[in-house]
This record gives sequence, C-alpha cells and structure tokens, in this order.
Amino acid sequence: MQKIKKVVSVLAAGTMLASMTAFSANAADEATIAQMQSTLDGMAVAQGEMSANALAIAQTQEMLAAVENSSETYYYPYYDKYVTSGLADSQHYIAVFPSYGKNLPTGGFGVYLYSNANILPESPRDKSHIKIGSDYVNGLQLNSITVQSETQNRKRLLVNFGRTQSYSPMSTIFTYKLGGRDYMSVVSSEYDLYVLTNPNPSNYTTRVPSTVDGCTFPMCVYARADVNRDGQVTADDSQAVLSYLVNLAEPYRGDEFGGCYDKLAFELAADFDGNGKIEITDVVGINRYINGLEEY
Repeated sequence: MQKIKKVVSVLAAGTMLASMTAFSANAADEATIAQMQSTLDGMAVAQGEMSANALAIAQTQEMLAAVENSSETYYYPYYDKYVTSGLADSQHYIAVFPSYGKNLPTGGFGVYLYSNANILPESPRDKSHIKIGSDYVNGLQLNSITVQSETQNRKRLLVNFGRTQSYSPMSTIFTYKLGGRDYMSVVSSEYDLYVLTNPNPSNYTTRVPSTVDGCTFPMCVYARADVNRDGQVTADDSQAVLSYLVNLAEPYRGDEFGGCYDKLAFELAADFDGNGKIEITDVVGINRYINGLEEY
C-alpha cells in the first residue's frame, strides 16, 4: 500500500473535504477501487504526513487493500437486533420509516414518540432534534412537537407533520436526535435504550403509533457509526462501510420485505457526517473518531 506522501504545506481539512469526490455504493470492480485509492492518495497529499487526518487515511488505505483482496460478502445484524449488551459511545437517534408499499396518510398526521429525561435532559420539544429525510424534505413540514404525558421522567411526545406531497419513497421519514452516552445515566445497553423509546416497554414493539386510526410506522434506534450494532464504534464499522461502498457488505435480510428496513438502518449509521450519502469520507471520519480526533 502506498505510504502517505510528504508535503511542505498542509491544506486545511475543510478545503480538502469540500473538494472530495462523492461515492455511492458501487460494484466491487477495479475501476471503483482505483478511484477510491486515487481519492485517498489525494487526501493524503493535501493533508500531509503530520496532519491529524494522516492516521485515519492510512488506516482506510490498509482497509481498502484488504477489501481489494477479498471476495467475501459481509453481513450485519437486523435493524431491530443488537449483538451485544453494550451502549455505543456515540450520538443516538430514533428513525421512523414509511410502511412498506404504502403512501403516507393524506393531509396532516402525527407520530407518537417516547423520550426519557435521562436520555434527553434538554427540552424534548426542541424542533432541532427532528431532521426530515432527504426524500421527504419537500413533501413534509414539521408543525409542532408537544408533550402528551409524563410518568417517571418518561415523556410521550406527539410530533405533528403537514404533508404537501403523496409519494412514499422507501427511505427514512425523519430522525429524532437523542443524547450521547454521557447523558444516558440509566441506560446500560442499546437494547435498554430501544425499550425506553418504545411506546410500551412491557410489550416490546418495533412500530410507533400515529394519530391516524390503524396506521403505525416502523421505527429503529441507532447509534451513528455503529453499523454492526455491537455497542461499540471500532475499525470493524469503518471497514463495513468501506465494504458497502464496493458492494461487499449487506445488512441481513431479516424482514419479509427483502431487508429494506435493515438496509435503511445500516445506511443511517454508516452516514457518519450526516450529509445523506455514504462516502469514502464517512470511512475516514469513523477512523478519526476511533483515534480520538473527532467527537459526536
């Protein structure tokens, strides 16, 4: 693997990242891998051997070499299952998906979510916690977030939307940002977090109710960068994202709809920089995070 080249001057990280080529999931062929390697080499030259990004870039190059020499397809857990009882030291979110093959309800509608003061100590009604998915951003508007009830720090929230378009793409409707691990004083595992954000903890479910009779929505709790859902953010996660970029990684196909919800949850966690795309910069970003160079 080509070592990072020395340069006299080091360009600012923001300038380098702004000029990067974006990658979507592509076939694992020589052209794709060569293009990734060329981009990584350019990043290395721009950043310099002494820059903070150098170690993360070097790790990504080593991973790319391993992926290039492998034909094994990697599979990762169901969107509603965790493989350990740990809690990822990262930012956590609730994601709400459309029901497979169905349009969103006509007119306005509300979705009921559940929060906990130990998870989200600041106002759960803050609209900045909600991010509408890119495929819905022109078809939905967030009207309000209200607290319906509260019992032992557990808040029932009603998130009200107005709808201006009727299409229903198979992508995330919206995400609701929870606290990072520092806030979760009563949560010991990802599963516990999932239970605390479900409508009825004693009757575990993966769907949330709405204000429309008979209409519920699939939901998922995920930690950014923990794509293999093992309660940690490690090199296994960044390699999973890299494998996905060259079409060698897939989430398990664990539901009757061909694993579409598994894929959505995987992609949400893999999008480390939150720009709505899975790119080589996400791999480098996760490696930076692992090395203590970036926080969430």
